[in-house]
Amino acid sequence: MRIQVVQSTNNLPEGNYTGKIVYQSVSNDNKYLWLNVDVDGQNSELNISIALASNLFNNFAMHFADKNGGLDTEDLINVKISFVLINREINGNVYSKFSLLEPIFEEEVEFE
Repeated sequence: MRIQVVQSTNNLPEGNYTGKIVYQSVSNDNKYLWLNVDVDGQNSELNISIALASNLFNNFAMHFADKNGGLDTEDLINVKISFVLINREINGNVYSKFSLLEPIFEEEVEFE
């Protein structure tokens, strides 16, 4: 098995960013979705969590839900996103959290 090793970080300066989700996993307690985001203009991937029960995640996930309201989190891989980060310090460590998260959909090109 050959794997790709990438540098990752838990925080970036607060602000607006764009990027692409490259990996996802659910926490052991099924309360959080962990995302690795390839952030445009950065040399490392952002490793960030979002609460599955949060309004922020629900509003984002609605863009990808099937007709029954279901979503396979694997479907989020390769989704382009726009997001705003805020930072929180916990036990002396700084972690970035989403304060805004939206998908970026490429506009359809019309041919004449």
